[in-house]
Amino acid sequence: MKRIMYVLMLGFVFGLSACEKVEVGYLETNNAVYSIDTLFLYNVEERLVEYKEYEAKFNEQAGPINQRLEAIEEEIEEKRYEIYDIDDILYDLNYEIEAGTATDEMRAEYDRLMEEREGINAEIRKLENERWDKRDELKRIAKELGFDSAAQITDGVAKLENTLKYNIPWNTSPLGGILGTQPMTYSIGEIKNEKPENAELFRKSLSIMGGGIMFVAFDVEAPAGTYTVSVVVENEGQRAVLEDAFTFILEE
Repeated sequence: MKRIMYVLMLGFVFGLSACEKVEVGYLETNNAVYSIDTLFLYNVEERLVEYKEYEAKFNEQAGPINQRLEAIEEEIEEKRYEIYDIDDILYDLNYEIEAGTATDEMRAEYDRLMEEREGINAEIRKLENERWDKRDELKRIAKELGFDSAAQITDGVAKLENTLKYNIPWNTSPLGGILGTQPMTYSIGEIKNEKPENAELFRKSLSIMGGGIMFVAFDVEAPAGTYTVSVVVENEGQRAVLEDAFTFILEE
């Protein structure tokens, strides 16, 4: 009889626990944010033409400066080799001086070479100062064209050429500030635009991967405009919608 009662009590307890809703995992998105939440999409071919025009203007002004910079580097290298040759002789003379076997002519030659060495070093310092001045001139030319440096122009051209060659899509930064049970999945939620049909057309070119990184196809077909995207984050038993998480501005 006691055994039967024990079995019934266990069944009752398990029945109650089965009726309770068990929450699986957790998901916190209160601090979810993209470090950069806006991305401008532009016509790559037109932008490449613009950059190449900037590059041509820069090279036109920078040509003589770059030639002088090359000459300066050659002069500095030659003068450093002169110092190396002098140092070899000075080493031998210094050995004689320290050994007490140096003649007056050796000591005089040692002093002359030291003076010559200092003179060459002064010429190198002068060339190095000129080199800095020429580099500053290149920066000034780049800034007048709207860039921080010459490298920004050349790197921009290379990046745009690769984008065209390989049809590289635009991409966002990862979505940060999310805590929760792994694995998490991300999906595109609502897309807002002045015209719903444009929003749906933009959706066809939009994808999302792990970490909330979104990609827009290189050949996006949606018309110019602003597209605001909501992101859905899910894991086992949890779901959160991040309203208007990111904005894409598709330029003409």
